[in-house]
Amino acid sequence: MGASAILAAVRAVVPSVYGSARFRLLTGGSWGPGGGTTCAFLCAWCLYFAGCRDPRIVNYEAPATGLRFHVSEGISRLIDGARTLGALDTTAARFRPLPGDFLFLTEGPPHTEHVEVFLGFTKSGAWRVAAAGQTDPKTGRQCAIVKTRTRRGSQLTTAAGGRTLAAVIRTRRLPYAAAPLGGGSALVPLLFLAALGVAALE
Repeated sequence: MGASAILAAVRAVVPSVYGSARFRLLTGGSWGPGGGTTCAFLCAWCLYFAGCRDPRIVNYEAPATGLRFHVSEGISRLIDGARTLGALDTTAARFRPLPGDFLFLTEGPPHTEHVEVFLGFTKSGAWRVAAAGQTDPKTGRQCAIVKTRTRRGSQLTTAAGGRTLAAVIRTRRLPYAAAPLGGGSALVPLLFLAALGVAALE
């Protein structure tokens, strides 16, 4: 159920842009301009939505479940937690991810590090991913979008350039102690946002 719930979590908040209710849900209300990139927030939200409650890997503000957000630990908590939990794949098999896995791209820490959610391969073999920490061309604000990457050797590239795929987090190997929010339905944010005092999705 973990992988299918992760994909539902993506549908719930992608696409979105900072200032919208959907983006607030993605970040758990823990981010504002100047707070660094938001790429790791998407992965943390997906794990939380899917029912993972292990604080070694989930960096999301949900005190009622025992989870807290820790500043500047977004990517490091994902990577270190995945390694501890036996879910970090740095072998050649990382180039064969499954939908719902997380991709870790880097050219060396910390400023080139990036994480995103793998959605699947296109018919032409391109990689479809969901990525936060992007820049909305209309507003200049951070946003979360679906994009396409092309593999060139160990790099995954877009028109803006490429980064090396250093590892894949195999989300099916992670522990899911709780049931997915709303049974894993992408519609659950309507209820979740109401709890946050937000009237509707934007």
